[in-house]
Amino acid sequence: MGQRIGELLTCKPLPFLVGAVAILALAAIPIGKLELGLDFAAPSDKAAVQMQSEAFGAGKSSPLVAVVDTQGKGDLKAATQRFADEARTLPGIAHDGVIGPVPNATGDAAQFVIVPESGPSTKQTATLLDELRDRAETVGGATSTYIGIGGAAAINADFSETLTSKLPLYLIVVVGLAILLLMIVFRSVIIPVIASLGFLLSIAATFGVTVGFFQDGWLGWIAPEERGPILVFMPIFLIGIVFGLAMDYQVFLVSRMREEHHHGAPALEAIRIGYRSGARVVTAAAVIMISVFAGFTLSSMTFLKLMGFSMAAAIVFDAFLVRMIIMPTAMAVLGERAWWIPRWLDKVLPRIDVEGDGLREKKSPDAEADTAPVGQVPAAVPVPAAAPVLHAGTTRRTVPAPIAPMAPAPSGGAPVPVGTGPAPRVISRGTAELAELKASNRALVAELSELRSDYRSLSAHARLQAESVTDPVRFEIGVTAGTARAGTLHTAHGAVATPAFVASAPLATIPGVDPASAAALGAGAATVDGARLKVHPGAETIEEAGGLASFAGWNVPLFVDVSAPSSDPEAAVTAAYRLGGEIVFAPAAASGARRALAEHNWLTAQRRGEMSLWATVPVRLAHDRAALRELLARHEDDIRSGGLGFGGVRIVEATGDPQAGDAVALLTAALDEARPRYLAAVRGPEELLHAIDAGIDLVESAAPQELAARGIALTADGPIAVSTPRFRDDLRPLDAEGGREGATPSAIRAYVHHLYRIDAPSAVQSVTRHNLRFLAELTAGARRAIGEGRYPAYRDAFLHRFTAESGTSELPTGEVTVPTA
Repeated sequence: MGQRIGELLTCKPLPFLVGAVAILALAAIPIGKLELGLDFAAPSDKAAVQMQSEAFGAGKSSPLVAVVDTQGKGDLKAATQRFADEARTLPGIAHDGVIGPVPNATGDAAQFVIVPESGPSTKQTATLLDELRDRAETVGGATSTYIGIGGAAAINADFSETLTSKLPLYLIVVVGLAILLLMIVFRSVIIPVIASLGFLLSIAATFGVTVGFFQDGWLGWIAPEERGPILVFMPIFLIGIVFGLAMDYQVFLVSRMREEHHHGAPALEAIRIGYRSGARVVTAAAVIMISVFAGFTLSSMTFLKLMGFSMAAAIVFDAFLVRMIIMPTAMAVLGERAWWIPRWLDKVLPRIDVEGDGLREKKSPDAEADTAPVGQVPAAVPVPAAAPVLHAGTTRRTVPAPIAPMAPAPSGGAPVPVGTGPAPRVISRGTAELAELKASNRALVAELSELRSDYRSLSAHARLQAESVTDPVRFEIGVTAGTARAGTLHTAHGAVATPAFVASAPLATIPGVDPASAAALGAGAATVDGARLKVHPGAETIEEAGGLASFAGWNVPLFVDVSAPSSDPEAAVTAAYRLGGEIVFAPAAASGARRALAEHNWLTAQRRGEMSLWATVPVRLAHDRAALRELLARHEDDIRSGGLGFGGVRIVEATGDPQAGDAVALLTAALDEARPRYLAAVRGPEELLHAIDAGIDLVESAAPQELAARGIALTADGPIAVSTPRFRDDLRPLDAEGGREGATPSAIRAYVHHLYRIDAPSAVQSVTRHNLRFLAELTAGARRAIGEGRYPAYRDAFLHRFTAESGTSELPTGEVTVPTA
């Protein structure tokens, strides 16, 4: 695509050059009506001011204030009388607009209120202010008093005048610096001048369309009450930010042209090669920035809308008209003259190696080392040199003339024909350069990804803060029992009473448990593996079905885990939003969590999502306070800057460590009490109760299906290997009634054993349901006990009975036989 556009632009460059300049010039026409001011009022305030102006005059909302001070020696009465007479003769003052004088308590000063006919940000008010100050100076000198003019309108006018007067100097510095730096990089006088003039033209066009929309109300996009003067500091910000982006795009596009031309390519060919290489980068970077700044236009605050619109328009003009059309076509029209630079200037300017000469010189010793010793090189006969060849890499060079080796003469002295004998050793010198180029590309991709994340974060923060968006998931703590606590987690799809048991359903299903019956078995929520589901069946399929709840029939809140270390944070969070759910678990790595948080804020601002992002914290951070403080600081910084922050904390990697229970307790003690806590991969009842002891609110476990697959059922008297022969004739239920509060009668052990012998899949399904119900009822009982103030007794009674028979909670070994047909 870039190649075809580049060829089209350079074949007939003049029409495209004239057309692009004409578009920018037409867009810049309204700049003559540009009015600058300090107008931060909200639309509702502007409506009130407009009503006041219509009823009492435009100047009534921001009158001028004149203060007369005798300074201990002047005549106050004469000064006030003469100043009032002088002021009333001036044009631009409203009828009866000179109010006063009002003396102070000591009688050495007096004040006037002067109401202009025009508004505070108009040229008429600024002119009136200058005339009043001239008269004040004259009267003050004649009466030995000091007369000062102030008020909101005066402050507005003074600030606007100061910034406006410095704007030409600011432009001269910016443009001069751009020309100097570009001359150093590109070794040309013409190209930097064209680039700088194009930048000025794009700025003028931006001011023009901004005036058209925000002052004149083009297309009715800006409501009448929102229209008014352009913020006086907007040109400074606009010029500075767009200058930096414009120079980036310039370097992206023209540096490759300079490189090709430096290595011998004709001017027109160098332009085409450089355009083909740089056009996609410039387009991608520009689209990202335009999208970011365009997001500000959705704000209800006029000054944010103004800044976002002007920035987006400036990038459209500069990237797509100046850099992508005007620069290549102007260079094509000039040809070789575009690269002209006086010799004296070329010697004076410092050199920056953008052509790779330094790299090749550095590589040359290696090349010599690859050459065989002179004594071992066979005699050779030269053949005609080859013509110059343009390689696909980054250099243009002449292929050295091939040398036909001559084999050593045999002992008989007979000549050996040319072209026979051993072939010369060929050394590949491009491998290292290719590896270096790949590394540079990876670094560039990573840097662009970081920039994209930062820009999205800034844009999302502004929008979320402007619209007062908060985390959609809310947590309330009801009753505590030491560190254990009971509360309620409010989500968009229902409330979850905590502590709650969370079922593990990586592929959106639990073997033997219908998603629609998960709540009936006692599961408060379910956790799915978003990294696997986005691949199969695919995020698009699930999104089209209306999300996971509709796709699989879940009737409990869903948590989406995208914390896999190999996941790209932005892509993972985006996939989670497409899958649907209430809570997303962010990557554990610091950089991944930061980028996931930025993407979450962005998607929430764009989609009005109902998902909460929770931090994933390895349990080892209990002993790494610095890393834990960094995580908490990242959350607080995001909240302060307008983001949503982390809605809760998910603790992982607590399985298999004998000290994990203590580490979990230590970690929860260091976390914010107001945030909900989630513990992953609990292996059984003991770990579940210890987690509740430590203040965990949500306990996730895959134990029901994992134990069932091994032929193990959980009971109040401990785990039993129901698939083993000793249960063949056991007619007791799996879990005797009364083992837990609210326990549900279960299947007979002999029957379950029988199923393991003849239909293992059905047995696994049955025991999975039993184990899930057991852990869910255990958690519900703990929740009730906390609420009633008897949790320690509940916990101790259960653990005493659960470990009474064997004295330990170690799981037995089951026997599962898969029958053959």
